[in-house]
Amino acid sequence: MELILSPGRAEKNYWRDLWRYRELFYFLAWQDILARYKQTVIGIAWAVKLWERGKLLRSPPDVGGQRLVRIS
Repeated sequence: MELILSPGRAEKNYWRDLWRYRELFYFLAWQDILARYKQTVIGIAWAVKLWERGKLLRSPPDVGGQRLVRIS
């Protein structure tokens, strides 16, 4: 199939062409949405992991269910 755009044709048949290629439009839009939110989910997971790691490194040791706290 060959798509030829001649002067004035693009505006005249815009909605018809959009409807004809709706599956391509849907596929490209879906890929864009997936890529964007996949990056967001990975970013959020990474931030939570770093926060948990920092929290574990800053917390005092826990021995036998009791926390060891140094009083100076």
